[in-house]
Amino acid sequence: MGEPADFSSDLSTLLDDIRRYMEEQSAACKHFNSDLSTKLKQGVEEGMGPTRDRMVGAIEELNQLLRATEAQKSDAITGSLEGLLQNFGHSLTVDEHQVSVQLFGERQGLTFPCPQHL
Repeated sequence: MGEPADFSSDLSTLLDDIRRYMEEQSAACKHFNSDLSTKLKQGVEEGMGPTRDRMVGAIEELNQLLRATEAQKSDAITGSLEGLLQNFGHSLTVDEHQVSVQLFGERQGLTFPCPQHL
């Protein structure tokens, strides 16, 4: 009858070995998953880092170009407005002078042809 006890002892040892093996495999899987996540994250960052840096540089260059273009447009508009205002001021001065001459002439009894008919 010694044999059934040996069989039971062997079975118990085998089950303990299987349980320990499963615990080791579970721990190894957890460690692998943790390492895999870290390595994947590092790999993506290393792979995308240069691309991201180039994109940031390109966006900064575009912003500088936009600012320069806006400044040029602003300068051109300012220059055009200054020219228009100068022409308008000159036109007012000429018209004012012509009206003054006309009024002076009318007071003196002189007639001058209308500047638009000259």
